[in-house]
Amino acid sequence: MPMSKKDLLAKVEALKPGDGLKLAIHATFGGGTSLVTLNTKFPEKGEKKYEMRWVKDGTLVKDVPPYVKADKAKDIAGWLADRWADVAP
Repeated sequence: MPMSKKDLLAKVEALKPGDGLKLAIHATFGGGTSLVTLNTKFPEKGEKKYEMRWVKDGTLVKDVPPYVKADKAKDIAGWLADRWADVAP
């Protein structure tokens, strides 16, 4: 069952440096795995607070460039909720 936007938002906001939130994207929306982390370069000028990476194949999700960057956790949580994200196995 997909996580609610409220639950996703709470998990994203609870991230600490070095933590990652690994989620499975529903196959209806392309499938794959998503990893949400805090941007290690934030708060440098022009850098966003959160980064989300997304892969559809066997590539390690931490090795791909960010798919979405945002300063607000609700932007990341909304994207994930719209794609029926759930905790990855």
